[in-house]
Amino acid sequence: MTFAHVSRLSIIFQLFGIESYLKSLEKVAKEKDIDVRTRRNLIEVDSENKVATFEFLDDDAKPTGKKERVEYSLLHIGPQCSAPEALRTSPFADKTGFMDVDIASLQSKKFPNVFGVGDCMNTPNAKTAAAVSSHLKTIEQNLTQVMQGKQLCMEYDGYASCPLVVSRNRVILAEFNSKGAMETTPFDQSKPTYWAYLMKRYFMPALYWNGLIKGYWNGPATIRNCSRLVKSK
Repeated sequence: MTFAHVSRLSIIFQLFGIESYLKSLEKVAKEKDIDVRTRRNLIEVDSENKVATFEFLDDDAKPTGKKERVEYSLLHIGPQCSAPEALRTSPFADKTGFMDVDIASLQSKKFPNVFGVGDCMNTPNAKTAAAVSSHLKTIEQNLTQVMQGKQLCMEYDGYASCPLVVSRNRVILAEFNSKGAMETTPFDQSKPTYWAYLMKRYFMPALYWNGLIKGYWNGPATIRNCSRLVKSK
């Protein structure tokens, strides 16, 4: 079966933006005989004949004029990411339609009594649920400071996380910001492991529903600081 996955969240230039995780994912793709094709933009789907047409892109994500037709048995498309229309057309948004905030304080650049949280912001972090936990930690303190007439005191560190399931019982627990890896445990998280699978399968759902959603979980920064002490010994 020919499986084609197309991500419209952004144009894919490589499998992952962080080098350590990229190497592991490239190894997994090679072992599973996955044909990874990058720098392509989906422009047409012929569902009757099961053919997807792509245009090739240059380094600036602009069309080169060259196209490629790919036959498929199953086509999976990730829809393009955008903010809700109510936000895109509001004075809170920048020219891309996302909420225009200071990337450190998460405070609106236009309205000082407004803060952003979640995927709707124009911050450079990966848009994941894990990032929201650190957003909440940042705005909890900064919003309180503003309400009390004080200076902002907390900065978002860009944290995000993607547990990458690469087999039935192995996961690459990717934790990072736009500058590089931000791993919480003292172990090498760039490698597919069973313990990371157990966390993804059992621990993280409980953490999400009982911690993040209810406002008790503000990210792993404190745990990370402690694990660094263990790792340095």
